[in-house]
Amino acid sequence: MVNATSHKVPRQCIQIAGKPWFASMAGSYNENTLSRSRFEPVTCIGPKDAEAYIQWMAKETGKKYRLPTEAEWEYAHRAGSPHKYPFGNNELLACRYGNIADRSSEAAIKRDYDGL
Repeated sequence: MVNATSHKVPRQCIQIAGKPWFASMAGSYNENTLSRSRFEPVTCIGPKDAEAYIQWMAKETGKKYRLPTEAEWEYAHRAGSPHKYPFGNNELLACRYGNIADRSSEAAIKRDYDGL
């Protein structure tokens, strides 16, 4: 899409930088420390970039695409639950049910990225 449309992508993004762990630094969707292969999700793009991709994809395929609304995203995030979190309202259960950063992930980040 970028080559086909000459879309200007951000030249800065927040990525793992070593110490400090995360920093805004030079990079783009195809040149950053977060993505190690072309098979990983795209990073270092913003809403305008995502919208440009959707418009390009619609033109290429003749189909309609759109980003979810904030309400749709929140509904999906909560898995249809009326609670604050998909697993209820008790945030202490997050480590049991969610894929979130905790002390073990902090140790893994230090192990994997402090040498950068």
